[in-house]
Amino acid sequence: MNFSALNAAQLSRGSFEMIDNARVTWNACSFTDTSTFIFQSNAALTNTTFRRCYKITQGGATFTNCTFSNASLGISLL
Repeated sequence: MNFSALNAAQLSRGSFEMIDNARVTWNACSFTDTSTFIFQSNAALTNTTFRRCYKITQGGATFTNCTFSNASLGISLL
């Protein structure tokens, strides 16, 4: 899956937040110019790319072979 903000200059860039600690599994996803991501411990991300995104909060999630490039706020993964 590939997700890109249509107009990165706008405030509505799209974000993701795990509210419940349900199982989340992403493989080979790509996010470009999106906002923040907040994960919890039941998330597993593999081969996922975050390009020019705002901050990603790991929250105990597992990241395997993921790419973080050109973070918009100067920090990619917290």
